[in-house]
Amino acid sequence: MKSSWCATILVAGHVIAAPGWSQPADLPEPVSRTIPAGEPLPTIEAPFLLGEIVVGARRPTVGAVTEQRILQSEVARQDPRNLVDLGRTIPAVTAPTNSRGETFFYVRGAGERQVALFFDGAPLQVPWDYAIDTSLVPAAMVGSMTVAKGASSVLWGANGVGGSVNLLGRADARPGTHADFSAFGGTSQRLGGAAAATSNHGAWHLAGALGWVQHGNVALPSTARPDVRATPHSNPQVTERNNTDGRGFNALVRASRDLPGEARVALTLLHLDSAKGAPVEGHKDPADPAFAALRFWRYPLWEHSLAIASYFLPLDAGMGEVRATAWAQRFAQSIDSYTDASFAPAGRKASQHDLDGSLGARLAVQRAAGPGTLRGALSELVANHDQVDADVSAGTETAKPNQHFAQHIASAGAEYEWQAAARLVVKAGAGYDTVIMTDIDKFGTLTAPPDFGDWSGNLGATLTLQPGLYLRASAGHKSRFPTQRELYGAALNKFAPNPHLQPESNALGEVGLAYSGAQVECELTGFATLTRATLDKRKVTVQETDPAGAVTNVKKDQRYNLAGGVRFGLADIASSVLGVEALARLRPWRHVALTGHGAVMAIDAYDPARQDFTKHLERRPSAVATLTGAWEPPTGFTGLLQASLIGPAWSFNLGDALERLDPYALVNARASYVVRYGADAARTLEVYGRIDNALNTLALPSFGLPEPGRSLQGGVRALF
Repeated sequence: MKSSWCATILVAGHVIAAPGWSQPADLPEPVSRTIPAGEPLPTIEAPFLLGEIVVGARRPTVGAVTEQRILQSEVARQDPRNLVDLGRTIPAVTAPTNSRGETFFYVRGAGERQVALFFDGAPLQVPWDYAIDTSLVPAAMVGSMTVAKGASSVLWGANGVGGSVNLLGRADARPGTHADFSAFGGTSQRLGGAAAATSNHGAWHLAGALGWVQHGNVALPSTARPDVRATPHSNPQVTERNNTDGRGFNALVRASRDLPGEARVALTLLHLDSAKGAPVEGHKDPADPAFAALRFWRYPLWEHSLAIASYFLPLDAGMGEVRATAWAQRFAQSIDSYTDASFAPAGRKASQHDLDGSLGARLAVQRAAGPGTLRGALSELVANHDQVDADVSAGTETAKPNQHFAQHIASAGAEYEWQAAARLVVKAGAGYDTVIMTDIDKFGTLTAPPDFGDWSGNLGATLTLQPGLYLRASAGHKSRFPTQRELYGAALNKFAPNPHLQPESNALGEVGLAYSGAQVECELTGFATLTRATLDKRKVTVQETDPAGAVTNVKKDQRYNLAGGVRFGLADIASSVLGVEALARLRPWRHVALTGHGAVMAIDAYDPARQDFTKHLERRPSAVATLTGAWEPPTGFTGLLQASLIGPAWSFNLGDALERLDPYALVNARASYVVRYGADAARTLEVYGRIDNALNTLALPSFGLPEPGRSLQGGVRALF
């Protein structure tokens, strides 16, 4: 791989990168370090980092909560095709695929709708269901990531209980014009390529990127087909996972201009265009009437467009700043449902067509006030969802009435941070989040829309034990509101709506110890989340009447709020997550980097029948760990070996009961050859090959939905 370098500092609990793609051969390999008190911070802002959500001052201490920056060099090591691949770099994160074929981030045991996902400060998730399929978001446009966990800042906005992930576009602060090109191919008929360019001349900074990928059905481990937990049904091919093919195209354009007084303004345009199949739950026999609602789905249309305008204004010679962001989002999706696993055109029986639009804005202000820093933020989002379901017969669609939904999501918050003592920094914040559902029109029938609102707050402190060694603690409260899809969505007759859902209320806390030295960074964090009214899934039986008037009982899924009990002296606790997370980065030799991170968690839910916390939650593994070793000289051969351990987790079996799944380990390896050419040491050409799941392990995060088997990929990457 290319030998990227980023001189780093540990600030506000996360690593901040000084932009730069390639390390000249005569420079020493940098390491992360903590800036001593009194030493000025280096210039770290890149021309295109206007979208970073600033929730902490750049000070020589670690923040009270876990805030981690994943560097561009760590991103590049994965040869990532999408955000799922990037998830390998985030501690305590898994990315399972559900029965809809969608893949989401789970952070510290928090589910998909508890994790907020941003791109350059604008929400990437669709407000209708507060989710976006991370397997369809390409990684080529991502330069680095900021990840906040625990009782994070109230300035992030609504719903980010389990964490907030802000993706930052690739940036290059070097003057002039530079380009990056890559192409790859591999097993499962995978082909793809990406090109990016930046141009920095005077006050103008321009960037653009294009990417394309296509692939056939992914490989299956040899043990998957006969395994009754994996794919004994709906999978005609022995070595391939049926209906897992796809294709995608992405385009990104960014323009930034420096203004007088060190102000900046920027515009980003992003468009994603994809199509794919959704793997069928292979452990269910479609001939069994109990699985009449089994999904045979394809997504012929999946489009996501985002326009982001950003403005940055420093105040009073470094005494403060103003950041304003406005965005517009459009999302269009079609789902085709088929009768069986052949997915023949004649077997298409129903379709769903979705169109979502949203407008939003955020204003954040930071200013020195008294002995500390005061920060405040206001944000509001207005969203619409239109949906048309259709029955299909002989290729002809018969559309049902349009369903229209609208909502406002608003947040306001403020924090104050101050040096309470020579070695003690304290931060306290409070805010209020609200969702106002302005329009619920389902099949032409108006429904009284619910409104949700709740306070958020946090309190944290950081104690400097000695230079480079910090002790931190924090506690907070945050709610996650039900989405309109959870309340009213039927998912092509798979779900029974539940318009009576209530918000989840979460108490969060963590205690951490962090060290940053010349060759080592490490962090150990204990964390806890106690949740009231946890949203979960259950089976219900409903009566349906067919066109002939016959009434039948149909079993469907439904969202509901779990009942609660007493946990650690608190009443009405429905679920809890108790865990320990560890992170270490070492550079034992000049060109060797070792990175390890992991988490062990006890994830429990209240069982009213037993009156104890012995119930489990689906797709939340109790352990996740990754160890990566990389050999990265400036030129010549490079190598990488990576091992990940995930599980055990719980999943619904054929009897609709939660059953424990075995843990599994995955091994990935990579090798490349890097050469430099021309007078500019940053110009590199790399040829690489990698193998993922090298041992062809059966990885089963949930019943019937195994992860891909062994895959090979090779490619070329050039920097100009």
